[in-house]
Amino acid sequence: MKRRDFLLGSTGLISATKLSLGATPCPSGSLSVTGGTSTFTTCGTTPSWFASMPDKTWATPVNNTLNAVKPSNVYGNHAAICSAWTGGTVDQERGEFTLAANGGHADYGGNEVYVCNLRTNSPSWQRVSNPSIPDSGTLGTNTKGAYSDGRPSAVHGWNRCTSGNGRIWYPGLDAEYPNPYWSLACWSFDRKTNDWTFHGIPPNNTGGSFNWQAGIGSYDRMTKTVWSICGYATQDGGYSYNTETNTFKVMPWYCPNNFGGGWGVIAHDLRVWILYSPQADSIFVLPLDTFDPSSDKPFSRPTISGNNTISGSGIGAVYHQPSRSVLLWNGQGANIRKLAIPSNPLTGTYVWSDVSPSASNTIIPSAAQVNGTYGRFNLVEDMGNGQSALCLINSTTEPVYIYKLPTSGV
Repeated sequence: MKRRDFLLGSTGLISATKLSLGATPCPSGSLSVTGGTSTFTTCGTTPSWFASMPDKTWATPVNNTLNAVKPSNVYGNHAAICSAWTGGTVDQERGEFTLAANGGHADYGGNEVYVCNLRTNSPSWQRVSNPSIPDSGTLGTNTKGAYSDGRPSAVHGWNRCTSGNGRIWYPGLDAEYPNPYWSLACWSFDRKTNDWTFHGIPPNNTGGSFNWQAGIGSYDRMTKTVWSICGYATQDGGYSYNTETNTFKVMPWYCPNNFGGGWGVIAHDLRVWILYSPQADSIFVLPLDTFDPSSDKPFSRPTISGNNTISGSGIGAVYHQPSRSVLLWNGQGANIRKLAIPSNPLTGTYVWSDVSPSASNTIIPSAAQVNGTYGRFNLVEDMGNGQSALCLINSTTEPVYIYKLPTSGV
C-alpha cells in the first residue's frame, strides 16, 4: 500500500482517525420495557442542514461520494461496494453511516471501511482503513475467513452487518472473495482502533456449504448481544454472541421457510426480534427475553393486514421507535413502506401502509440496485434534537439520500 494512499484517502483517513480518537459518542439513551416505551438522550447540536429541512422531505447533504475516497489500489470492481448484495449499518452513538468490507465473491476484494458522520454541519464520506491484499489466507467454508494479514475477506454482507458497543459486527461471513465461501465466523471492527477482531466460530451443525449465505444479523442494545440467523439452513439455524462476556450460544432453530435475503430488526423497547422471510413472504417474531433457547421453533408468525408491495429479497428495513413501526425501502422512489407493530407484537396484527413525502419534497432517490438495498437503507435515531433521519445510498458515484422523519409518527 502506498504511503500517500494511506495518509490521504482524499483527506478522509486523517480526519476520520482524529474523529475516532477524540469524538464523544452520543449516549445510547435509557430504555423502559414497561408498556413498551423508551427515551433516547439527545446528542447536542443539530446539524444546520438537518435543522433547516422540512419534515418528510429528502435531501442530499453529503459533500462527496464513496468513489472520491476509494484507495488507489482497488481489487476488482469498486462499484460492487453498493451493487454486490451488500449492506451497511449505523453507529448510533457516533451518528455514522458505515459500509464495512463490502464486495465479496468475484466482485470486489477490498475490505476497507467507509464512514459518514451525519451529525455534522458538513457530512462527508471518509475511509478509515485501507484494503488488505486479497489472498487465500484462511478462506474457505466455515473457516476464519481471513486474508493473510489477519483481517476478514470482503463479503456480500446482505442484511447481516450490524453495530453496537462501539463496533461494527459481522456475525457470519457471506460470499468471501474471490470464491463464494460462507462461514459462521464472528468479526467486529472497532472504531476506537479502526481495526478488526476475530471472535470465533460457533459450533453449529450447518449440514451444507450454502446454508449460511444471505443471513441476517441484529444487535440488541439492552443485553449487548449480537444475534445471527442463517439464510438457507433448516436446522441449528442461529446463534447469539454476548459482546461483553465474549460468549456464543448456539440456537437449534429449525427454519423451514428460510430467511435468505430477508431482513431483521430488533425493537429494543418491545423486546422482540422481527424477521422477514422472502421465501414465505411472512413475518416471524422472536420474544428475546422469554423464548425457550432449547426450542427449535421459538418464533411466532403473526397476522398481517394490508397489501405487501415490498416483498422479496434485498429490502432495507429499520425499526423506528417513535412510530412503533418498521420502515422499509427497496426502490420505492421518494415513498417509504411502513409496517405498523401491534400492541402485542407476538399475537397482534401487523399493518402495511405507504408513507408519502411532503408535497414540498423535490428530491427523489435513485433506483435501487438490482441485487438489493439491504442495510444501505438505514436510520440515525437521533440527529441531535431527538428527531430521526433515514439514510440511503445506491451507488459509489451517487449522493447519500437523507429523509427527515417527524418527531412522532412518520
